[in-house]
Amino acid sequence: MAYCQSLASGTAGLTDGSLAGQWHLPSKAELEGIGTDPPAMWESGYPSVTWTKPGTPFTGVQDDFYWSSTEWANPDGAWSVRMYSGVVNSLGKSLYYYVWAVKNGQ
Repeated sequence: MAYCQSLASGTAGLTDGSLAGQWHLPSKAELEGIGTDPPAMWESGYPSVTWTKPGTPFTGVQDDFYWSSTEWANPDGAWSVRMYSGVVNSLGKSLYYYVWAVKNGQ
């Protein structure tokens, strides 16, 4: 979460004029709604998914889990979405996976 909050124009390839504090790690609901077709869902199996919002493809999406900011019952874990399959799962925070920062108000 701290990494996402520290993002600003000039870091991580950003050239949008943003300032630190304008980005955040999305909640589980935000991450599920980034633009999957079919929608991401808990233990959905392995359907074919497309990671785009209508008319706006995302590039560089990794075939792996992306963290959300939403913790699950165990405070040592958080919810994540696997971009390949759309599966939503809870994982231990000690694991290394990707983050998809979102801009506040976007």
